[in-house]
Amino acid sequence: MNKKNMVSFMIAGSLLAVSAHAFANDDRMSAFDTDGDGTVTEAEVLAVKTEYFTNADADSSGYLSLAEFENLKNSQQETRIETAFAALDTDISSTLTLDEMSVDAPEGTGDFLANIFALADNTADSALSIAEFTHLQKKGNDSGIWKFASLDTDFDQQVSLEEFTAQPAKAKGSRGGKGRGGKRGQPQR
Repeated sequence: MNKKNMVSFMIAGSLLAVSAHAFANDDRMSAFDTDGDGTVTEAEVLAVKTEYFTNADADSSGYLSLAEFENLKNSQQETRIETAFAALDTDISSTLTLDEMSVDAPEGTGDFLANIFALADNTADSALSIAEFTHLQKKGNDSGIWKFASLDTDFDQQVSLEEFTAQPAKAKGSRGGKGRGGKRGQPQR
C-alpha cells in the first residue's frame, strides 16, 4: 500500500471518529444552554456540571470515586455516540447503512470504510445497529476494529503476518521518540 492511500485511510478513520465527536460537541453545548437562548453562561455550566456530579455520586458522599467518575464518563460517551448515530441515520431506520456512515468520507477511502463496516456488522445484515456502532466507536480510532482494519491493507478481513509486521510510515518532520536524544522542544546536541 502506498503512503497516499495509507494517509487517506487514516484520515477516513479519523473523520468518522471526529464526526461523532463533532455531533457530540453540538449536543454537549446545547446541554449547557438550559434556557435555550443560544448562549451558554457560567451559571448554566455550573448548574449542569453540578447535576452531572450529583447524579454520578451514587453513594451521596459528596465525592466521586474512580468507579463513579468512570461511570459518568462512560455515560457521557454513550450519549455522544447515540447523538452521532442519530445524526448519521438520515432515513431514521434505527440502523446505519454504509452510505450513511461514509457520506462525508474523503475520496479514495471507500474500500477501507467498507472493510470497517463489514467488520463492525456482526449480524452481516448490511446495516449497523446502535450496539454495533457503539462497539465500533466506543474507543474511537483506537478500538480493536479500527486498529485491525488499519492493518488489513488488502481488505480481506484478516491480517496476514506480512500486514501485521509491516512498519508504519513515519511522518516527515516528526520529533522526539526513543533513541533521539534531547527532550521535546529542546535542541539536540
